[in-house]
Amino acid sequence: MAKKFFLSRLINRSKINTFFRRNTKKKLYIAGGIFLFIAVLVVAVILFANSVNWDKAKGPILDKGMISIGLRPDLQGFALKNEESGEIEGFEKDIAEEIVKRLFKEEKINVEYKEINSKTGKVYIQKGDLDFTLGAYIKTDSESYLSYSNTYYTDATAFYARQGSITKAEDINGKKIGVVSTSYAGYNKKLEEFLKSRNIICEYKYYNAYPDAVDALHTLKVDIIAGSRMIMQSYAADTVELPGYVLPHGYRIALKKANTELNKALNSILNDMRKDNTLDGLKIKWQLVDYDQ
Repeated sequence: MAKKFFLSRLINRSKINTFFRRNTKKKLYIAGGIFLFIAVLVVAVILFANSVNWDKAKGPILDKGMISIGLRPDLQGFALKNEESGEIEGFEKDIAEEIVKRLFKEEKINVEYKEINSKTGKVYIQKGDLDFTLGAYIKTDSESYLSYSNTYYTDATAFYARQGSITKAEDINGKKIGVVSTSYAGYNKKLEEFLKSRNIICEYKYYNAYPDAVDALHTLKVDIIAGSRMIMQSYAADTVELPGYVLPHGYRIALKKANTELNKALNSILNDMRKDNTLDGLKIKWQLVDYDQ
């Protein structure tokens, strides 16, 4: 009798366990299906948000019959005016030409390249004189009218000293550092924040342009200057780059914040140029080394 009782309980327990296992599997299948649905929905939303309406992106430019692009003509390898032809040549000029070709394809459009600097380019964009500029790398609170593309090149701020003085970046603590106000390091005191996070306290002297900062270094007004590796190629005579700290930053395209479709189009084109190795090919052509590489 006892044997039948215990056998009956075991059978009932087995049925109960089977019931819960089946229901647990069912719940897992349902949960998995819901998760998959949500994942597909999220991907669809992202793809839709990033999809380009090409007609809206280029329509306003086609209506006026011209695209205006800003380039800095003072950076070797990137954009530099050829003294003989008077034309701007370099990595960023080639990127601009590739963007125009891919954006308009068979459509006819006049192209105007305008010389800018770190300040005038943003002014021209705000006034509507330029559709976009290359070589941008930072946005401040006062520039809410701007938006930026994804990066097409990564540079880095490095430290430079007079030959025979300081030998490594770790020795800059307590020294005087020259910084260009409009550089990445100068905007919003990014360099100060960067070094402070590493418990390095220095005295900072801000200058309007790279030649001013370099002159301050050679006249002993500062011990070090912090500047873009690529820009410093033009000013680094009789200086030495200090191994150690660096502050990476990307070069981007700046345009009006309202031009959302154009920004999507630029990002799509830049992404395609990465995939088909056009960007890498242009870096090789102009002998540029991306900091990320």
